[in-house]
Amino acid sequence: MLDISLEDGNGLETLKDIEKIRPGLPVPMLTMHSEGRYARRAFRAGASGYITKGSSRTVIMEAITKVLSGNNSTTLAEELVTDLEGGVNDAPHSILSDRELEVMRLIGPGKTVGEIAGQLLSDRTVSTYRARILEKMKIRTNAEIARYAIENKLVG
Repeated sequence: MLDISLEDGNGLETLKDIEKIRPGLPVPMLTMHSEGRYARRAFRAGASGYITKGSSRTVIMEAITKVLSGNNSTTLAEELVTDLEGGVNDAPHSILSDRELEVMRLIGPGKTVGEIAGQLLSDRTVSTYRARILEKMKIRTNAEIARYAIENKLVG
């Protein structure tokens, strides 16, 4: 069981590392993030299920049982099919890489480049990701990044 938001890192990156070490290991994601925002990223990173923390204990236990028996989380699969059939457009931040999204999520609550670097990478690398976010999202400042992240519930 793994959460997307980890105090000292990124659950999606951790999941990718787990997949390299133990390919095929069933790792369900239990997270506060709504399924539509992060589910696709989690599955691309190797998740075998996706359950939100707001789910009932029964739903969580059923999802874990399904994942351990080799089946993906049905709730997520149904939602993704509905999204695809309905032609739901992805949010603007869906164009960001996992690492860019993580940097955006950390800028949101006001962390500095140095603070983010302490959690993730070097100052220079964080600055590069920040520049990519600004370019891809067509915004100009950290304040705009923070506003977008808060309005879209990307900060936790």
